[in-house]
Amino acid sequence: MVCLAAGAFAQEKKYEVRLSDVSVRRDADSVIIDGRLENCGDKTLKKLKFFIEFRNTDHKTVSTRDGEVEPKLLEPGDDSEVHAQVPDSVRAIDVVFRFEDASGRVVDATNTGPFIIE
Repeated sequence: MVCLAAGAFAQEKKYEVRLSDVSVRRDADSVIIDGRLENCGDKTLKKLKFFIEFRNTDHKTVSTRDGEVEPKLLEPGDDSEVHAQVPDSVRAIDVVFRFEDASGRVVDATNTGPFIIE
């Protein structure tokens, strides 16, 4: 009975970043990635970095690319666009995202993939 009561008060996880409108497609020798990123937390995010992990059919990472989110300061409620054009990793079939702030702290994010490479 106590376990059930404790579970009833469990809070929904709060995310700091929400990724949306993600498009991942091959174009000649490149993979082009576009999306939107929103600071859905209650703190300003400074020098946010994104990491794109390219995965094979076994869901193992075969390559990782990174980039920085512009602007350098992302206030609560602000959004930004994410764009990347990277060399094609032929064995990759999908990508997943992760995020870190300027100090290297992992930023909790939602809707991070996997996104199929079209």
